[in-house]
Amino acid sequence: NHHQSITDVAAFAYTIAGNGQISGRHFKEGMTFAKEKGIRTYALVHNYSNGGFDQEAARQLLNSPANRQKAVNNLLTILKNNGYTGVHLDLENIAPTDRALLTQFVKEVKEKLTPAGYKISMAVPAKVSDSPNVAWVGAFDYKALGELVDEMAIMTYDEHYLNGRPGPVASYPWVEK
Repeated sequence: NHHQSITDVAAFAYTIAGNGQISGRHFKEGMTFAKEKGIRTYALVHNYSNGGFDQEAARQLLNSPANRQKAVNNLLTILKNNGYTGVHLDLENIAPTDRALLTQFVKEVKEKLTPAGYKISMAVPAKVSDSPNVAWVGAFDYKALGELVDEMAIMTYDEHYLNGRPGPVASYPWVEK
């Protein structure tokens, strides 16, 4: 009923493995509807597995040029076969030591997908300063990644979370900070 308020759709649909293989499913009905309404559609690719974001799979992927290339080629195939606007990368729990490799992977994605006409967006954890050695956020070089992707989605939630102290998920002052 409110499709005119939606600009982009990215279903949490594709898992990327350490060997560069991508598995998942295309939500054809929803994506077809979105495209008919002029909404951009993205293949959301994540490293979520067995109840959490898999740091070891990400490490295996990022530390192997062959695995990264396989992943990039698989991304291009998925985008072509399903008529997506582009890819939304949601790689989380990346080790801070893999910071340069994460940026390199995104660079390789850009080099392959942009000339083919696809957009690249990326989810990045919220942070208030560059903290290259801090778990969960250190791998994300906002400046370098921002120069590579078309859009960055800063995950401004989890100010308070299930096993943390009580409070809002994303208060206005926290999001602004």
